[in-house]
Amino acid sequence: MNSLTQHHGQSKEIAGLDFFAIALISRHRVDYMFANGNMQVGVIIAIRALGDDGKIVQLSDEQLDSIQLINYRNGNALSGGWSYSSIENSYVHQYPVGLAQSTLDSLHEAQLDKPYQQKIYWLTTTKVEPIQISAQILLNQQYTTRDSEYYKVV
Repeated sequence: MNSLTQHHGQSKEIAGLDFFAIALISRHRVDYMFANGNMQVGVIIAIRALGDDGKIVQLSDEQLDSIQLINYRNGNALSGGWSYSSIENSYVHQYPVGLAQSTLDSLHEAQLDKPYQQKIYWLTTTKVEPIQISAQILLNQQYTTRDSEYYKVV
């Protein structure tokens, strides 16, 4: 992935990220879903890139689309019945028995006072097993939320 981004018509080198976080749209730490391949759990990734001058730069749509959801435990791409898409389907997204745990503002309120970009994915599965998820992106180097945050989907 190219580590350049456009900013006011000029290319800027991406020096790094100063914010990269993942959360479930429900704002729960754990979400539940049926393994029918239709039910989806929304996942939001918040990201803020810095240019080589230390100023915030906007990532391109292509760069945002390169963010991947990964298995938190092993760092591998999701597989074995787990998949995700940018497209939300029309099926119900809430598990009917209210098993969700207490809410958590996982996007670190203190970090949200500066502009950031976001990517939303819709996770689904046909596998009956829990999974812990993280996000990763390759810019000037590989970045992952695996070092700090994970969210469990059952």
